[in-house]
Amino acid sequence: MQILCEVNQAECFRRGIDAPRSTMKIEVDPAKLPEEIREFLADHLYDGYKLSARDDFQLLRPDLLGFMEAVLTAKEYKEASDHTRTQILFDEWIKGAGKDAEATREKGAKELVEAQEAQEAREAHPVTSQETSVNTPGSIANLTKTLEMLSRKHEPQS
Repeated sequence: MQILCEVNQAECFRRGIDAPRSTMKIEVDPAKLPEEIREFLADHLYDGYKLSARDDFQLLRPDLLGFMEAVLTAKEYKEASDHTRTQILFDEWIKGAGKDAEATREKGAKELVEAQEAQEAREAHPVTSQETSVNTPGSIANLTKTLEMLSRKHEPQS
């Protein structure tokens, strides 16, 4: 499925990444995403294929990794906002509490990308069932652990 996303061209420029267009379509295989991510994305699509234009969904790099980072960032921001009694502005959150989990989100995004690309590689180069039983770094189990760790950060403290 192709999802139309907005690209933050200024941030791409700051990072030294060429982003010639302000929007781009990202190819995503929904079957390769954990259900929790699919549900979150489905809630934020409009016209069937466009991702919400809010700041927390803007891609900071114009590729699949940037898409996955944006999705995980938006998901974590929503969870943080849901656990507070006052509205947190995204720009304030990403510079404060959201900055703390940046490395964890990047790791989770890389695992999501690996899961997306693993299917393409298997289709291009079929392997035996014995070879596919090896635990790959992009496995859903690893990603689920990362998502659980991100979710626990926003649970109310007793």
